[in-house]
Amino acid sequence: MGVVTAATGWLDWWLVTPQGSRARRVGLLHGLVNAAVLVLFAVSWAMRLAETDWTPGWPALVAAWLGVLAGGLGGWLGGELVERLGISVDENANPDAPSSLAASR
Repeated sequence: MGVVTAATGWLDWWLVTPQGSRARRVGLLHGLVNAAVLVLFAVSWAMRLAETDWTPGWPALVAAWLGVLAGGLGGWLGGELVERLGISVDENANPDAPSSLAASR
């Protein structure tokens, strides 16, 4: 799912985020960090394939924990984009807004 999410994120970054803005720089960093997370987890998984009973060795564990830490950073950057910079937030968003699944009136 990370690859699918990355594809939609890059489209959002390319089409929605204003050129030259802080949001553009934060969005790029967010995407790159999350791409690194995918790579770290893939490396950890590949290392486990070679092990009997999938018992991870130290390199696989280090890659996994680095992925967890980088995932936290990527999540924080994503929160910064939405909560602080207002990227991809519906203009009609408010505490009493109807569900996005409700028929528009």
